[in-house]
Amino acid sequence: MKAKSTKLQSYYSILSQEDFLTTYEVMHITNLSRTALWRLCKRDEFPHPVTRGRTKKSRVLGDFWHKKEVMDWLAKGIES
Repeated sequence: MKAKSTKLQSYYSILSQEDFLTTYEVMHITNLSRTALWRLCKRDEFPHPVTRGRTKKSRVLGDFWHKKEVMDWLAKGIES
C-alpha cells in the first residue's frame, strides 16, 4: 500500500513541475533579464511568480511562473 502512494506522489510532483517555469526558463523564453521581469511584474504587465516551498530556515526554494500564463503573455505580445 505504501509503495502505491509513493508512486502517486512522484507522479503528481512531475505533473506539477511541468506546469511551472523557473526564473531562468522564463528569462530564456522571453529574452528578458531578471530585472526586466521584476519591473514588468511590479507594473502588472507580466504574470506574477508563485513562491513554492521553504526550507527549515525560511529560505524560499524558488519563484516559479505558471507556464500557461507566460505563454498567454507571449501570445498577446505577438498579436499586438
